[in-house]
Amino acid sequence: MEKLIEILKKYNADVDYYTNKHHIDEELFPDEMHDFLKTALSLLSKEDLDLIMLKYKYKMNSKSIGNIYEISDAYVRVRLHRIRDYLKKQILIQQENNNK
Repeated sequence: MEKLIEILKKYNADVDYYTNKHHIDEELFPDEMHDFLKTALSLLSKEDLDLIMLKYKYKMNSKSIGNIYEISDAYVRVRLHRIRDYLKKQILIQQENNNK
C-alpha cells in the first residue's frame, strides 16, 4: 500500500480520497454508466480495484503497475484480464436478476 500511495502522490492524486476502501470514484464512471458496473466494481477486492484504477483512471501501463507491486507486467495483464472477466460475469448476473 505504501508504494501505491507514493505513486498517487507522484500523480498529485488525493491519497485520502482514493484510498477510502469503500469508495468508487464517481469521476471514473459518468452518470450514463450503468449501475450494474458500479455494483460489480464494489464487489472487487481492494487490490483488484487498485489495479483497475491504476490502469484505467491513471492510464498506467502494465510495466509501471508491476513495478509498484513488484510483480511482472505479464502477471499484471493476466490479473487485469481476470478482473475484466469477473466484472462481465457479475454484470450479466445482475442483468438476469433485474429481468426477473
